[in-house]
Amino acid sequence: MQDIVEKLTDNLTWYNHACISISGSKILYFDPYKLPQDAPKADYVLTTHSHSDHFSLNAINKIITDSSTVFLTEDTENFLNKGKVFIFRPL
Repeated sequence: MQDIVEKLTDNLTWYNHACISISGSKILYFDPYKLPQDAPKADYVLTTHSHSDHFSLNAINKIITDSSTVFLTEDTENFLNKGKVFIFRPL
């Protein structure tokens, strides 16, 4: 059973709190927060809401490039000026 769990989590990195990354041919971050300086650059970033421990501009700016795709909530859309930004809005 441990082998199965290790295989399923090989590409998963937990940084702290709700911040995780999934890596493969692309790197996806969820709720970047307090990332180390050497954190890999992101292809995709998803934030779930505007609380500072889920939407940290400092952490996001460490990992995004102009070609990163970032998914934000509408209450944070005006804070980011780099990357391709898509906004989540409630239906």
